[in-house]
Amino acid sequence: MSKKEILLQPNNLIKSRYDFTNIENKLFYKILYNAQKQSNNKPIYHATICVDEFREFIKCRNDCTEESIRTMLNLFQQSILEFDYIDDDGSLNTFGSGLINTYKFNHSSNQYEITIHETLYKHITDFIAMQGKGYTALNMSLLFTFKGAYTQRFYTLMRLWSRENTEVEIKYTLDELRSFLKLKPETYPQYKAFKQKIIKRALEEINSKGNMNVEITEELRKNRKVETIIFSVIDHEPRKYFDKKENEVIESENIEINNIIEKLESTDDINKSREIIKASNTNIEEIYIPDETVFTKGTLRSFKKDFKGIDFKNKYMERAFDDAVMITLDRDDVEDIKATSYKFFKGTLDNKIVEYKIEEKEDIKHEEEMDKFW
Repeated sequence: MSKKEILLQPNNLIKSRYDFTNIENKLFYKILYNAQKQSNNKPIYHATICVDEFREFIKCRNDCTEESIRTMLNLFQQSILEFDYIDDDGSLNTFGSGLINTYKFNHSSNQYEITIHETLYKHITDFIAMQGKGYTALNMSLLFTFKGAYTQRFYTLMRLWSRENTEVEIKYTLDELRSFLKLKPETYPQYKAFKQKIIKRALEEINSKGNMNVEITEELRKNRKVETIIFSVIDHEPRKYFDKKENEVIESENIEINNIIEKLESTDDINKSREIIKASNTNIEEIYIPDETVFTKGTLRSFKKDFKGIDFKNKYMERAFDDAVMITLDRDDVEDIKATSYKFFKGTLDNKIVEYKIEEKEDIKHEEEMDKFW
């Protein structure tokens, strides 16, 4: 049974703007991961990290002393993290703060207790919002093999749009990349140097260590200057870390969301679910279900009623189904979708259906436009 630490990073955080070193970047991911993992049993806005955990990604002994760790955490209080987000009113906001607010070291337990800003904390622990706005699963053990800070950033930016074992084209403008990396105007201002010193080095390390193949396929110019880079990406890293069909259960140390489920589903809701299970055996129109084994009898019946109008033979809708199942099983660390998980699953699948319907329309439009040239 292998163990993996999977960070579920909101997509807007992947595109956040900051400039950290290799070790600082890894600590950033570790703080986010521990905040998610501990969100059920730690005070709000907190993340606790044991000294032994630092040694997992800080290999040099001189960098892992108590003084060095405190120096890094002091720096994190002053290091500015910026990202954009849409608030409940639909307004675009730019958030900026120190990565952490405070830290406290308990000499008896050898633990650091770290507090982070409320806005940042909510972005990484509001899993319901993450379903609608998008997130990317990052395998921490793989991410920590990269020695370059820019490699880590480029990997997450490619992972943001990649698909498992499928070649995709990913476009970024130079302005976007420089903004994400928070590069100063005087840092490699010429594209040739930027490409050689940052992009190529990052891609070489990703291709050798990252379970991903990335190449530059085209450089789009405007007024003779490169403005946009098109990358070809094949991602071999799983996007699904729990695969019941193959009877392979990967033990993940991700957070449990029982407290979130309790907020979503009151006792009345659960009782209603139980009543559904006991309801009369009224015939329900049969629909194609990509995998019936992920449901209990009661939730299977509810699924047939709720999604009878969706054609899951359609490849886009099948992807929506697979994504929703993966998210629900990984969140609850269970092997099937029970009544207590069904409402969460249904909301996730509703969001995924909308997302993939938009993608299907865009793909059809693209194909129609391409047909005009043939």
